[in-house]
Amino acid sequence: MMMCLGMVFVMTTYNFMLNGMFNVLTPLQMVKEMIMVFIIALALELVIVWPIAHKVVFSLPFKKEKKFYMILTLSTCMVIGMVFFMSIYGLIHASIAGSLTNQHVLISFFTIFAKNIIVAYPTQILIIGPAVRFLFSKFISIKQAPSL
Repeated sequence: MMMCLGMVFVMTTYNFMLNGMFNVLTPLQMVKEMIMVFIIALALELVIVWPIAHKVVFSLPFKKEKKFYMILTLSTCMVIGMVFFMSIYGLIHASIAGSLTNQHVLISFFTIFAKNIIVAYPTQILIIGPAVRFLFSKFISIKQAPSL
């Protein structure tokens, strides 16, 4: 949930900036949008993307004992899957809002996908992923520490 929340915050903020929504939406509307996106993203992650990414990673021929390879491969699969589905969400949202150009729907999708993957992948690999793993390891070590 922490990873999803972090990525939703970054990517929704990025898409607000990209689409000029900071001048259109009120802060309350932005928060409501982020909550809705978080719920959708979490559901997609738990029901579709995580199970598929997990199967793909464990079917690939590399040393799964190496933690770095596992993290990088799983993160890559998760980002690709989430950007794919959230780009579909973005395409539907833009269509409903009437902000799609006259491009073919596949061109619009790949444009949205490309704009999102170039921010999502480095953000996940370099910022959100390490931060969440660090915080999670601190939380777990606090919970497992013997009490005096």
